[in-house]
Amino acid sequence: MTSTRPPKLKPGQKFNRLTIISFHHSDKRWRKHYLCKCECGTERVIQGSLMASGNTKSCGCLSTEVRKSTRVSKNHTEITAIVLGYKRHARGRGFDFELTRTEVESIIKNKCHYCGCEPSNLKITKDSIDGGLYYNGIDRLNSKNNYTLDNVVPCCCFCNRAKNDKSKEYFLKWIKRVYDHQAMVEQWGTADEL
Repeated sequence: MTSTRPPKLKPGQKFNRLTIISFHHSDKRWRKHYLCKCECGTERVIQGSLMASGNTKSCGCLSTEVRKSTRVSKNHTEITAIVLGYKRHARGRGFDFELTRTEVESIIKNKCHYCGCEPSNLKITKDSIDGGLYYNGIDRLNSKNNYTLDNVVPCCCFCNRAKNDKSKEYFLKWIKRVYDHQAMVEQWGTADEL
């Protein structure tokens, strides 16, 4: 029967970005660890079998480079999180979410359809760059219909809460009533005096 023990690695041997400098120690399970130098210049103690199998290719710099190179665009993760949140929320309430990622991105970066305020919600994920993404929410003009491009508008959190599940027409009439009432209060005194 042949031995399945891995061969002892030697100084100067190279595995991917790592070059063995010297044997360092054996752990409690007799796994051999080696002092290695990475191509980036970092020295690190690494388990020999992980290098030999290809599971460890660098001191950690390679995974950092891969993460940076796979970032598609600024705010990509925030937009993805927003889209997934809307899809999950819509499905939970029995609505279809038929907007593409590109359509969502275009909508949420616009001013509120009702009051004109700039995006004010802040989305931060663990991979956020530059402090996250400010965005406006998505409101369905007809709250009984699905999330489709012809039924949605950008909406700030205040207008979204105030409109809730009302129709656009009802909401705009309510805004006008509030505005007219406040104008009357300003002109004639408090609401109690009217």
